[in-house]
Amino acid sequence: MSTMMQYKAFAAAVLTAVVALTAAGVARSRLAGPGGGPVPDIYGLLEVRWDMPPGWQLWPDYRGKLGEPAGDAALRRWMGSVMRPSEPPSPSNKILSAAHVWIIIRDTPAAAAYLLASETALGRTEVPQVHGSYSGRAIGDRCFRGGGLSGPQRGGTLWFTRGRAYYCVSVDGGPGSADGTAIAERLALALVARYDAAQALATAPQASTTLAGRTVTARTPRGAPVVPLAMLAGARGVQVALDIPEGAATITSGGHTLLLHIGRSEAWLDGARLTLPFPALRDGPGGVWCPVAVLRRLGL
Repeated sequence: MSTMMQYKAFAAAVLTAVVALTAAGVARSRLAGPGGGPVPDIYGLLEVRWDMPPGWQLWPDYRGKLGEPAGDAALRRWMGSVMRPSEPPSPSNKILSAAHVWIIIRDTPAAAAYLLASETALGRTEVPQVHGSYSGRAIGDRCFRGGGLSGPQRGGTLWFTRGRAYYCVSVDGGPGSADGTAIAERLALALVARYDAAQALATAPQASTTLAGRTVTARTPRGAPVVPLAMLAGARGVQVALDIPEGAATITSGGHTLLLHIGRSEAWLDGARLTLPFPALRDGPGGVWCPVAVLRRLGL
């Protein structure tokens, strides 16, 4: 079986598992875990648009509702090259490189670890699983790699946990790919960073601040006040545009333009790159958090 055929079979199995887990009642409130403790917003965990290789994008079917979380489970599929790049993918214009990112939030880190153990058990997948990443770098709390190999390969799969989250990242780099395992590890490390930031946001204290002439309530993860961009709705002279599939948020005010890369800490103010004090995480299905400090530079 070819690498791409293995990938498609595995991705189909992942999708079936997500549906089954959700139907079985895996979905819970994202606002509270056992005992009322906050858990990360799953929407803040899955944005890896800017960690993908250049030119990769969501599969067309995953640019809408299918690419959004179903309760506390989420599956996104990405594509790179196709046979004829000038045409959209189709049965006759096959996708040559692809990836998927699968996330499930469980009640406790122990429950996430149990899911990892069950998903990497002998006989669960078509290839053997080995503890650790391909490069030897630490990824998450516990990590397994597929194939039992190390070093550059066309594709690779990583299963890992971070806190209450279980992840599976699978990549087929396609013909001529230098190293699909490097892509998988880059995505995995980015997902761990998203989890840590989302956890910091979920547990951050609140503070009052003034923005666009109004007193608003901000959260202060890692000491940096952040607010949902929805708080700017109705503010005079302010325009906010979100493009979730492309991982971008744009805010214009006072003749200035701020571009955010959702999930990451880089941003551009009037074309000049800057680093945010806290990444621009998603806020539920239709919002984005933004540090107050950078909004002040728009005159708000």
